[in-house]
Amino acid sequence: AGAGGGVYIAGGIVPALGALFSAAVFRSGFEDKEPFSSWLRAVPCWTITHPQPGLLGLAGLAVPSSTELACASAQTTTISAGEPS
Repeated sequence: AGAGGGVYIAGGIVPALGALFSAAVFRSGFEDKEPFSSWLRAVPCWTITHPQPGLLGLAGLAVPSSTELACASAQTTTISAGEPS
């Protein structure tokens, strides 16, 4: 149960913050949730950096053969996940 496969952060807030967004501070706050900290350390997180991720996904639904292309061209940035303890 839970988001063991990962968490995607989308929307305009992170890009609007620009250099003010600290991946290290985000990870620290994300993982600092007792009694779940050890589990959360293993959950990967990404910020979606593609300017129109919804349209990219819609293209994948509208033209099934484009799903692989849409997934391959999705732009994300990894927010490092630690190793499980």
